[in-house]
Amino acid sequence: MALDDSTFLQQYALPNFFFHLSMVYALLRQHGLPLSKGDFDGWHVYRG
Repeated sequence: MALDDSTFLQQYALPNFFFHLSMVYALLRQHGLPLSKGDFDGWHVYRG
């Protein structure tokens, strides 16, 4: 059974993308790169 484009994007591609993005972010922080929430989430403005 094939998925239509919207279902594939919403149920597979985007969750997979954001999982891997968050893992890269966590690994870079673990290795000492000074990242903040704003570096991970470029859509919102965080004031510190």
